[in-house]
Amino acid sequence: MAKNIFATKEDVDKLLKMHGGVFKRNQGLTVTGLNKEQTLAYALGAMHNESDGRQRAENSKGYVGLFQFGAAALTDAGLIKMDKYKAYLGANVSQKSFLNNKDNWTIAGGLETFLDDRDLQYKIFIKNSNRNIRAGESEYKNYVKNPEGKSVLDSVFPPILNANSTAIERAGFAMGAHLKGATGANKYFHLGNNSRDGNRVEISSYVERGKRSVNDLSSIAAQFLSSSSLANSESKLEDVIAVSKDDTIPIVPNAQLENYIPPLITKDIEKEYEGYKWAKGKGRLKDGTPTIDCSHLVNEILKRYGYKIPYQTTAELKSSKFFDEIDVKDVKPGDIALWDGHTGIVEEPINADEKIGKFYGSQTSTGPSSTYFGPNTGYWEKPKSYLRPRAEYLNPTSQKNTAVEQKKVTPPKVPPSLGAVKSNTNVAKEKRPSSGYELLNSMMSALKQLPVPNLEHASKTLLSQQPEDYLSAKGCCCASGKPGAASTVINQNTSITLNAECKDPHALGKIVTNAQEQVNRDMMRKITPRTS
Repeated sequence: MAKNIFATKEDVDKLLKMHGGVFKRNQGLTVTGLNKEQTLAYALGAMHNESDGRQRAENSKGYVGLFQFGAAALTDAGLIKMDKYKAYLGANVSQKSFLNNKDNWTIAGGLETFLDDRDLQYKIFIKNSNRNIRAGESEYKNYVKNPEGKSVLDSVFPPILNANSTAIERAGFAMGAHLKGATGANKYFHLGNNSRDGNRVEISSYVERGKRSVNDLSSIAAQFLSSSSLANSESKLEDVIAVSKDDTIPIVPNAQLENYIPPLITKDIEKEYEGYKWAKGKGRLKDGTPTIDCSHLVNEILKRYGYKIPYQTTAELKSSKFFDEIDVKDVKPGDIALWDGHTGIVEEPINADEKIGKFYGSQTSTGPSSTYFGPNTGYWEKPKSYLRPRAEYLNPTSQKNTAVEQKKVTPPKVPPSLGAVKSNTNVAKEKRPSSGYELLNSMMSALKQLPVPNLEHASKTLLSQQPEDYLSAKGCCCASGKPGAASTVINQNTSITLNAECKDPHALGKIVTNAQEQVNRDMMRKITPRTS
């Protein structure tokens, strides 16, 4: 429960910073009889009172989320299985225990999935509010118990809400129903029954809160929705939201994660799944061999990078709320390739010339491993779709770990030329040059000492050294810094082309990247570098 019963401008500004993206993305959803500004004002008032913006809030009685839903409301929304809910009503089990059981939910992951998804919570709030509004627009039949204990019809009342009802009146009814259900709201308006919830809060106070929310906050909501960009609503977020389990969940807006690179396959990941075989789910064979299928593998890798996304089957991934579908022309390493019944993580997008790409997944024949896909492979052809995990589900505390993981990504190993290694021992020992310029400088030093036939192999060997940052080089691309130096000799026997007058570090990075792509293609074709 929030400190202030009625939200102040300061309270609302905080909520808009915390969840502005949710409101912007879902502004097309409205409560019946309210426009989008009034709907947002109503939702802000409810969120302020119920959780003060804490998306994982859970009170002692088991009410959960931004709007403190209980089992009944979640069942009405279709998130709880009806048969499980009916059994729960007759069982001696707490609501908290009931909601913590994944088997009672209709969505994979159960309560954790629900709490992780702010958009879903908001949509359910609007959906339930409209359900309650429809009850207010219908005649109300009041039943009482007769002397035999049976319920009999006592009276029928006309709808409390009609075409002439104002947005403020509708919000009052909906907010009252949020506390005590549509029946409780009808009894309050028709019979004056001012019932209370388990915390001794009267429905009349909720009705007033609903009215005040629309009346007082609609202008703030209108100003927010008319703002030019989502970045304005969330980019200054500094709040860390405390939740009921003595931990904190920082809410990071999409605008702050624009530069996030999708999770890549690293040597550590490959090593972790060495020896695994494919089998449905995740487990072990009788001989102790670990097993994992494709969808579990993808989910585990996502979690390794800090994504709070529940496990989903390949069928569920097709319409998952946790991913954005990516156009084929925008696919990058780390995106998810999805076929009917199979999935994996893209390592190399399909090459436009050769129509071949590479992905990592749990294959039925080999278990977790890399393999090729695309029109020219004859097996895993073009995926049905490509997915990218939504940035809002990334735990921001994992971003540093993600960066470390991605620095470990290395090109395929190429057996080094003995001549290259012996002639430049110092270069071979230097595992991680600090810049792309230093990488090329080392390459040139080695190449000058080799006969021409060994140039291609030497350049490939040097390219595998994992520079810290290919794009950080300064000055001229040639080793000596003099335009034209050595460019000609390199071009005699290697795919690497240097622009001797290049002063743009991004252009230098492209040169190195293109060279590495040639190495990858050579490996795919099993071309042995010329050494004599």
